[in-house]
Amino acid sequence: MGVTASTMSLATDRLEEGGFVRRSRDKSDGRRLRLLLTSKGERTRKAHSFLDPQKVKAVLAQLSRRERAEAVRGMELLARAAAGYMRICQQLAE
Repeated sequence: MGVTASTMSLATDRLEEGGFVRRSRDKSDGRRLRLLLTSKGERTRKAHSFLDPQKVKAVLAQLSRRERAEAVRGMELLARAAAGYMRICQQLAE
């Protein structure tokens, strides 16, 4: 992610102290930590996400028809790339 381990640790500490995430040790590899969103974290994520369908619709409404088509195509490309990236991450975690 482009940050040092200590920076990530401090950020995670703050998120945990704020009640946004919960840490737990990975049962198969005790060196790994798992971060899970709490209900507070999930509510915050939803409130600040621009991937909410209503927010996306409002943002796209500001564009011309041609720009909307280009934006949708770009989102499709990003979604495909993200899905591939997540598959790779999942394979590495196994």
